[in-house]
Amino acid sequence: ASSMLNLNLDEQKEYDEIYTQIKEYVNESISLFVSGTYNLDSDWDKFKESLKNLQVDRYIELVQTGYDRFIGK
Repeated sequence: ASSMLNLNLDEQKEYDEIYTQIKEYVNESISLFVSGTYNLDSDWDKFKESLKNLQVDRYIELVQTGYDRFIGK
């Protein structure tokens, strides 16, 4: 995780697992969008839904929790 995140061990493990899956999917998808295999208009909703399925909301929650803890909130 970023040095600006203060996560406990369980949160860090979950963060790492989710991050790895999201990163791989996003990198693959960028290539497909850039190459024209995916169409920005017709495939964007599918892309966003896939991110939801990869727990992007939980990832954001973990980042926010770790950052809040880092800044002392």
